[in-house]
Amino acid sequence: MTAALFTEWYDEVFIPEVKKHQKSVGKEGSKVLLIVDNAPTHPTAELLERENGQFKTTFLPPNVTSLLQPMNQSVIETMKRHYRRQLLRKLLIEGAEDEELVLANHSKINLKDCCYMVAEAWSLVTPVTLRRAWNKLKGLPSEKNKKKESEENEKQDFGEDDDDEDALSREEIRKMIVKITGCTEVSAEDVGEWMACDTSDPGFQILNDDEIVVSVREDVEVEEELSADVEVDAGPSASEAFAGLETALKWMERQPECDHLQLLTVKRMRDLAARKRLKTAKQITLTEMFKKQ
Repeated sequence: MTAALFTEWYDEVFIPEVKKHQKSVGKEGSKVLLIVDNAPTHPTAELLERENGQFKTTFLPPNVTSLLQPMNQSVIETMKRHYRRQLLRKLLIEGAEDEELVLANHSKINLKDCCYMVAEAWSLVTPVTLRRAWNKLKGLPSEKNKKKESEENEKQDFGEDDDDEDALSREEIRKMIVKITGCTEVSAEDVGEWMACDTSDPGFQILNDDEIVVSVREDVEVEEELSADVEVDAGPSASEAFAGLETALKWMERQPECDHLQLLTVKRMRDLAARKRLKTAKQITLTEMFKKQ
């Protein structure tokens, strides 16, 4: 997060969405107060004042931020566990029998891979976890909610909650890690340290003056490099994509875990590849026809 990125979100997403909501409920022109955490990367409240004070921002005290944010009530921790499981699965799928191969595969993971894994990890965070996070902030729940939450906790503690993917224990992760060459002696305590290795990470890099100067110069150099002509990988052809998706669809049709929505999604991708393949074939035919003339 940076001040520029936050300001962009504030002006282009937050304010337009609030106005849209105000219009839908008939409260156009009402004053809006945005309460956010006190992070050094956020702009000042004065810089975020908009439309003659209609939109204002205030910051929480630094020492209470983590206590009031729902995402800090085990939600982020749960997502990180799922993310790390995605990472381990990727390493295991691509080969865990050779230590050098594991290290090589790990070094190949790029930002796009990370984004996919984060998206998948977030999709596995269940409503149960989100509800528990909000219950902590709402104070003491009612007797009805207290009984329901107690039942949910009991199910999760004994591994009976089949719908709760958040019941991901250290032991489950440890069993995945020990399959990787060189990691057979990993203990549950080691897993705990790995899970908590970034607990104190502020979420942004703290730089001194010299490092800021270096980073600015590097940004300029990167921009100059990006402006140069770079060969772009065309990727698989439409025909190759069609063949691969056709094979994947046939395989999925025989898997009991695959539901109709997943099959339809792959079918649509296969049909898209088929249309592009047909379009390419037509273009080649016309080109060849002109060449013959």
